[in-house]
Amino acid sequence: MGAWTGNHFQVSCQRYVLCVKDNYPKLAKSILLAQAGVGGKLAEVSRSDTTTGHGRTEVRRCRAFDAVDRLYKAEQWQDLKSFAIVERERIVASRATTERRYYITSLPADTERIAQAVRSHREVENPPAPYLSRRSANPQAP
Repeated sequence: MGAWTGNHFQVSCQRYVLCVKDNYPKLAKSILLAQAGVGGKLAEVSRSDTTTGHGRTEVRRCRAFDAVDRLYKAEQWQDLKSFAIVERERIVASRATTERRYYITSLPADTERIAQAVRSHREVENPPAPYLSRRSANPQAP
């Protein structure tokens, strides 16, 4: 997948979408400053999806930017093309919570592809319940 080289993980795959958490505070801060317009207004690509079911409503928003030159030490990330801000708002019984995550990616500022990659990753971390029960009943099950 990649190798640790000093202060960052060098990715050696064709495409990547990496979540920027507290592990890279200067990179995260540069994303916030760039999207806020520090250094000039950015062109933004955005999309929003809403799903309803199981007593809740979820609104997912993805905003992507191609101004990687404004990111902290962007040159350290192989093939870096854009960064994105993904928000998920959940409304359950009139109570709303919002989760916001920041990503860097080798994908262009294409919100559909970035949102799909982020959502697919969540499915890997949190597989559907039938999959879990099948796996726990038979560890050899596909």
